[in-house]
Amino acid sequence: MKITNKFLKFNAVFTLSMFITSGGITSGEGSNFFGSDDFAGSTYDTNKWYELYSRNNGTLSQNDGMYYSTSSATDDGYAYHEWSLNEGSYSDGWTVQLDVSVLCSTLTELDYGDIVSFGLALENNSDPYQGIEIGGDWATLGLSAVWNGEGFSYALAFETFTDGLPEEVFVEQSYLSSATIRLLYDANSHTVFAQYDNDGTWVTITDDYECGDATFTIDETNWNMSNSDTFGVAILGTSGSAYSPFSVSEDDNIFGANFFAVPEPGANALCALGVSVLLFFFRKFKK
Repeated sequence: MKITNKFLKFNAVFTLSMFITSGGITSGEGSNFFGSDDFAGSTYDTNKWYELYSRNNGTLSQNDGMYYSTSSATDDGYAYHEWSLNEGSYSDGWTVQLDVSVLCSTLTELDYGDIVSFGLALENNSDPYQGIEIGGDWATLGLSAVWNGEGFSYALAFETFTDGLPEEVFVEQSYLSSATIRLLYDANSHTVFAQYDNDGTWVTITDDYECGDATFTIDETNWNMSNSDTFGVAILGTSGSAYSPFSVSEDDNIFGANFFAVPEPGANALCALGVSVLLFFFRKFKK
């Protein structure tokens, strides 16, 4: 049975409040990320997302959220929809955000190390994703659930790739099976920050293995981006098994919800204004 998550409902109201204060959603005109999708209904919005791309039996289906499933999880299964409404600027800042869940509601007795995740993927549109060890510049931020032999362990992970090769990996162990994650891009330093909401406060992921905070400075890599270049973003579900394939259904609640993207400095302003509107809603509901 598909669950109703109060945490994600809260974020849906919060996201809505931010877009009310910003005057709504644009038609995609302009030169930076901007827009949102709550994934309501059962059909994805073709005006906002490119068609599904998947590998090794992975798929995404919309049902008041975007759910990952697979009939046979192998060592490298995934599925993603790339945002088509607009592109992220290199010269101006932006934020992209998503509520994610890896509750694994019916998954039990898996092989040690079996993993599922849901999150965001970022790519250099001048050298987009082509495949691991094949080519492309991209990065992923996600919440993962890993079977540890007795149950699931959870982690937030940020990984970067250059020319198809892994470059940096940041992993923070977590107790969270649902969270809000975001990629925040600072145009002054050309740095991407991988963050999650920890009880109302945005926190940059801190690697458990002393690799430091999960930040990624474009100019210190071989992404070779300049002011004329842009970023792409996608929602991404993955699964993996080193031993026996396993299946994942919509009932396992591996999903994303309440995607939104805003340009900076608008993101910080929207957060402040969103709190005010949210407090107004709560006062109204209390009466």
